[in-house]
Order: sequence, then C-alpha cells, then structure tokens
Amino acid sequence: EFNQTLGVDMSAESWGLVAVANIQEEGNLYDNAFFSQAGIDGPFAAPNMIGIGQGQIDFALDSDVFNHELTHYVSHNAVNYNASQIHGDEYGLSPWSGSIDEGISDYFACTLNDDPILGEATLGAFGVGRDLSDTSKTCPDDIRGEVHDDGELIGSYLWTIRGLLGAPRAYQLASSMVAMLPYGADFEDFANALTLAADGMLEVGTIDAIEREAISAALAERGLDSCSREQPLLPGEPHSFPLLFGLELVGQLFGASCAEVKAAGVALPWLFHQVVTPAPGDAGVAFNVTMVKDGPGDLSWAVYVRKDAHV
Repeated sequence: EFNQTLGVDMSAESWGLVAVANIQEEGNLYDNAFFSQAGIDGPFAAPNMIGIGQGQIDFALDSDVFNHELTHYVSHNAVNYNASQIHGDEYGLSPWSGSIDEGISDYFACTLNDDPILGEATLGAFGVGRDLSDTSKTCPDDIRGEVHDDGELIGSYLWTIRGLLGAPRAYQLASSMVAMLPYGADFEDFANALTLAADGMLEVGTIDAIEREAISAALAERGLDSCSREQPLLPGEPHSFPLLFGLELVGQLFGASCAEVKAAGVALPWLFHQVVTPAPGDAGVAFNVTMVKDGPGDLSWAVYVRKDAHV
C-alpha cells in the first residue's frame, strides 16, 4: 500500500525488516507488539524489526496490530519525525512527536481495515482498544503526556477528515502531512503541516473550498489549531489542566525509584507554559494554583515565572 499508492521507495538496505510473530520477553509470553528501529542481529539480521506477542491473546491474529506497527516502520524510514516519549526541547519534556506517530499509526491501520476501532480483537480484550470515532478529546484539556493516550486526538481527528473527504483523499492528505513533519514535531507542527497539505490539495482542485473550510473547522473544534506549547492564561478565567505523570514513571523508564530520580536533580515541567499579558497599569500578577493528586505519594511542585520568554 505504501509503496504502490504513495510511491515510497523501500528498496534501500536500510528498509530491511524482520517480523517475529511469537516474540518473548526474557522467555516469557508477551502480550503486546512493537516496532524497533534497533533491528535484530543473528541469522535473521535486519535494521528494523516488528515484534508480535502471543501471550494470553495472539496479537498476530489482529491485522490492526501489524498495520499499526508497519506504519511506525514506514514513518521512521521515510520521514523519521518521532523523537520518542522521553524527548526534550527548550520547553522541557516533549513527547508530542511520539503521540503523533501513535495517532498516525492508529489511523492508517483503521483506514486500511475500514473500521474505526483499533485492536478490538486484542487490545479490546484488555479494555484498552482505541475508538477513532470518539471525538471527545481536545487540546489542551485532555493532553497528559502519554503517547498512546494523546495520539487518540490525532487519530480521531484524521478519522473525522476521512468522513468528510472519503478514504482515498483523506489518505492523501494524511500522507502529505506526514511528509512535512520535522524531527521532534509537536502538535503545532502537526496543524501547520496539515494546513499546508490541505492548501496544496485545494490549489490543485483535489478538494473544494467548502471541504477546505471543514478541515480547518475540525482542527478548531479539537483545539488543534491552537495547541502550541505556550497557552494564554487570562485574568478571571481559571483553566484546568489534566493529569501529568510524575517522577515515578520517569524512574521506571530508567530502572530507578522516584526518590532516586529526584535526588539526581531531575524535575518534570508541565507540557504547556502559561503566558500572562498584564493590562497597562497593572502593578503585579498573582497566581492561584490548586493541585489534585491522583494516586499515592506526596505532591512537590513550584511555579516559575520569566519575563518576555518561556521558562
């Protein structure tokens, strides 16, 4: 599909791929699937690998799963915009490109199978299947920093566009957008690339002006047209930001405890920076913050402010 429909040249040695249908984890059955850009050594050596688990459920029997991982593989080799869940930039933690990659992979898997439910035969059994017809998530209120969860916003938005344009033209729009994503892309980059791709399709007559407006309207409805790292904080208009995972999860990624991570001087900034523009004549700015914890452990936090630039 990627080669024939999109003309992606997959002939180079760097595209070599091995798929393992019964991957295990240290000899134990594995209830998941993944794409690894680290590849695999040994008699089946290749620079790319897709691992499919056969644990309580055989993930190899769900084509959604393989198509999802195959999209990760193609995106990495053709564009390489995903900088991972733990990528950082000048604003702090920046998992956005990983979220985009998950959402794109969900969308391509679902559109190939003409079904908005991702992994009903496998993930659904664990209660974690993803429904791209669910358009309830918006930015920034439902962003929490976990790539699969946040990727639902991207995948469901594209499924909405599929309903507007039909599968072939939505496929073209999504593919053109992906090709323009920079390494470490955030949701603002996604919106900008999507806008440029839609403008290009309008210019050549692939979509009409009404459809072009509908694409922008759907972006606005989901908050994706203003999902930048800097969010305005207005006087008298309190804003609730969603759950942010803590240092315990960060420690798990590196085999350390929350206390060990904190002792090493690691701090975890929120994904968005709030921007306050005082009115002329204001003598100061007061911030009122309420933090609600979700789970065990004590909250430890601080507010940092910097004039004329993000922290």
